[in-house]
Amino acid sequence: MPLEALLTMLAGDQAEYKVAAARSLGYRREQRAVPLLVKYVIVSGQPNSVAAAAIEALGRIGDGRVEPLLWRVLREDSREDLRGEAAAALGDMGGPANLQVLRETLIGEMSLAVRGRLVDALGAFRDPAASAALAVVLDDPRSRSLRQRVIRALGLTGPSAARPLIATLQSARVAGEQAAIVDALGRSGAPEAIEPLTGLQVSAKDADLRMRIAVALGAINDGSAVPTLIRMLDDPATTAQYFAVRNLGEARDKQAASPLRALFARLARRNSGVASGRMPVQADAYIADLTLQIEIVGILADIDARESFDVFARALTPREFPRDTSLGLRLNDAVFELRRAAITGFGNARTMPAVRMLVEKGILADRDFRLRAAAVRAIGVLGPPNAVDHLLPRLADEAPEVRSETAFVLGRLGNGKAGAALVESLKDGHSEVRRQAAFSLGVLKVHEAGPVLAALAASDPSEQARSAAAAALGLLKALR
Repeated sequence: MPLEALLTMLAGDQAEYKVAAARSLGYRREQRAVPLLVKYVIVSGQPNSVAAAAIEALGRIGDGRVEPLLWRVLREDSREDLRGEAAAALGDMGGPANLQVLRETLIGEMSLAVRGRLVDALGAFRDPAASAALAVVLDDPRSRSLRQRVIRALGLTGPSAARPLIATLQSARVAGEQAAIVDALGRSGAPEAIEPLTGLQVSAKDADLRMRIAVALGAINDGSAVPTLIRMLDDPATTAQYFAVRNLGEARDKQAASPLRALFARLARRNSGVASGRMPVQADAYIADLTLQIEIVGILADIDARESFDVFARALTPREFPRDTSLGLRLNDAVFELRRAAITGFGNARTMPAVRMLVEKGILADRDFRLRAAAVRAIGVLGPPNAVDHLLPRLADEAPEVRSETAFVLGRLGNGKAGAALVESLKDGHSEVRRQAAFSLGVLKVHEAGPVLAALAASDPSEQARSAAAAALGLLKALR
């Protein structure tokens, strides 16, 4: 909505329009709205909804000149909803002075509703002072009903929250409270939380709690959590395994490679009885396992591709499921993602057996054009001496995505043997194929292509193809 229209609505008589305009102007951080927003806070007679929206907008706009006004509302106004909005606004604005006001107000505040907003506002400060204030509230009998809210806010205040959260975790017996503390410790990013989280993981009976521990350990992102995450690969809950795998991938620690290969093998054995062409009995569980395998293969392709050949080979196995249901489509999509990850792994392995696997298993001619394109990329990464011979036939592929990928890769392989075929590709009916072929001819220094490239640069209907042809001509001139 135009700015002038919003300002007009804010100055109008309809309360609901004022509220909507105030919120929009707040999200836009529009300074021109500040005087009128201030008026709606200080002049009596305005509906609470308008004054509350004005306070919220002032907090988002962040003009420091209104801070004293918001302090006064927080400390003195008789309306709890406005005091709560003032607390939230000061949290949005940040700054040491606002933090101090929020801390002081929390100490003597009697209203439970306002205390809750104060707790949330303090969570906006990643500051030891905010952690200390919330730690006091955590043990305050008046705040029992706010306990999980306090725990969440504490986690947001940073590593200084670790000590009170760990102390609370040691005495927590209710699964819901333990879960909230684990989440908060993860958000705090405190390395000292790793040891207590590891101890809890060993004793936790609840699968959801163990999953949260895996997430928290990953969020802390400290290398010392890797052994615990590796142990969690043996967790009976797939969700816990999944987050352990994801976080090991984030850690990029090669010591996880062997345990990840072992987990992949266990998953493959568990599902070895699922026949291609038939729906698995427990399809959702099968998809969950495939999702986990996709993550494992992607990580192994990144951290230890050379030693993970057997994993990639097994992941590359084609499987087809009926496509007449949404579940069947999900299964086929998961199989595709797994096979594509395996192809990437072979490319990263940079070994001749990987080349043979892609060529001899027919992946360059797979029925799925997306996998053919992935195989072309992988061959390009591998760069074997006979790569051009393997790839030239793909310039005639039925899928333009494969033809364009092939044209791109042939240029980067640096073998002029592809020149004549790329010149022919300048006649391709798909503009992206022409674009990639043109630029590759420039990179390969195929000077005989100059006249054709000049014609393409002058008259091709695609602007992108014309630009690529012109760039290729520039390369040919520069490389003479």
